[in-house]
Amino acid sequence: MSQLGIVDLFTLGGTLLFALPIGVFGLSLLARGELLLGLFGTGVAAGLVVVERLLWTPEDLPGEFLQSLADRIVERPPEDR
Repeated sequence: MSQLGIVDLFTLGGTLLFALPIGVFGLSLLARGELLLGLFGTGVAAGLVVVERLLWTPEDLPGEFLQSLADRIVERPPEDR
């Protein structure tokens, strides 16, 4: 897995803000025995995270720009590059 930058961590955090409650709701439905809705809820939650990590959209351009700007401003130790 590639190393996440500052902007990537904030985007992932925003996605998890929506995905975690949906996933927990799906798991609670699975625990109550509602298989179809439970699988759907957990699938939606997992899908949100996977799509956010793998899908590239035009809205990602400002994020990539900010990431490159942050990489220039914050110097990492040589072993982290």
